[in-house]
This record gives sequence, structure tokens and C-alpha cells, in this order.
Amino acid sequence: MANHEWPRRGGAAATGLVTLHAIGGMATAAAWARSRGWKGNTNQFEQNVIERLLRANLVAVREKNYCVTADGLAYLGFAKAPHQDDVKQMPAPSRYVHPVQPLNLKRHRPARVIRAGSMDFRAAPSLIGDQVVAYKGPGSFSGAN
Repeated sequence: MANHEWPRRGGAAATGLVTLHAIGGMATAAAWARSRGWKGNTNQFEQNVIERLLRANLVAVREKNYCVTADGLAYLGFAKAPHQDDVKQMPAPSRYVHPVQPLNLKRHRPARVIRAGSMDFRAAPSLIGDQVVAYKGPGSFSGAN
């Protein structure tokens, strides 16, 4: 059966199916409507709820009682779990670990060639207010103090 023929979640038919399952899975139409809190009469309940569930094969009629079918249980999310014999036990695969590779030096930039005297400005003190402050930047070079 196609999904569009099933009752809409939260609708009257779907709520009626949940109620039937909650009261034991089997009840007469009048008792089912009463436990559902149906405001209309029993004929309206049969038209709006029971007939939709019968067409979708979610409910079956046994004598004068209505009961939830296996499709109805599957619709509610109570599908029977497969037998343990049917399920093959497969071990979980190990996690993938990337193989260790040596460091690729070609991808890293080589050290810059620094022209002689290019860092002499770091040796000259700066003025902050009336105080003389030496350069405190990152790195240490032979000419900077």
C-alpha cells in the first residue's frame, strides 16, 4: 500500500489507531470511540476513523471487535524485531587510520634570505611618551637587541 493512502499522523484515524493499541489492541466500536473521547456518534466514528483504517489494512474486524494488524503495529513503530537466527552477526570493521608518511619538506617554505642590515631598525629604540623602549617583537636576530 502506498504511503499517501495511510492516515495522516496526528489525524483522527491515526489517533484512533494509537488509542486502540493503548487500550489493548482490541475493542468494539463504541468502547473504542468512548476511550478515544469522540464527540460525535458511533456512525461518524466508523466513517471517519474505522473505515480509513480498514482500507489501509491497519485494523481488522474479528466478530464485533476491531483489532490492530501487523501493518498497524508497523505503522505505529512497534514492528516485530527479526529473529536472531535471521540476522547475520557481522563484526564491526576497524577504524580507518591513514598510513604514516614522512614529512614533505617541499610543501614548507624555505627560510627567507635576509639582506645584511635589513633588521638594523630593531636595534634603534622607540619612544613611548618620554621613555625610550627597546624593540620587543617576535623572533631574535643577531643584529637586534
